[in-house]
Amino acid sequence: MTNDGKLYLEDDGFSTKPGWLTATGTNDWSYTNQIQTIYFPQGEYQITVQAFDTKGNVGKKYNYFNIGGVGVTFI
Repeated sequence: MTNDGKLYLEDDGFSTKPGWLTATGTNDWSYTNQIQTIYFPQGEYQITVQAFDTKGNVGKKYNYFNIGGVGVTFI
């Protein structure tokens, strides 16, 4: 889940409701679609990663990044 506090990233654009982007893999995971940050409004964003195991345990991590119009074009 990626958001700027108001909008949430979906596979086909932004939404006002949170949703999860599906990654693939078991030990190592990946999200195959490159996210073009050129379409993001400038500002701070939060990426939330959530994982489940077969016993029902859930792990969650957060990371923040800032898009200021220069530098990163893909995340």
